[in-house]
Amino acid sequence: MRRRQGAGTIVRRSSVSGEVTTLVADRHCASKHAVEALADALRLEAAPFGAGSF
Repeated sequence: MRRRQGAGTIVRRSSVSGEVTTLVADRHCASKHAVEALADALRLEAAPFGAGSF
């Protein structure tokens, strides 16, 4: 993010496991869901600085 420019983009990569849980991969899915939640929090914190997220 470039604060001096007043804009930026945050690109995150995860997997569908953060959205859909399977029985045999429960721990993996839980960690991916945590990544999704962290990215959402970062998006909200960075929004006032002009940073978008996708």
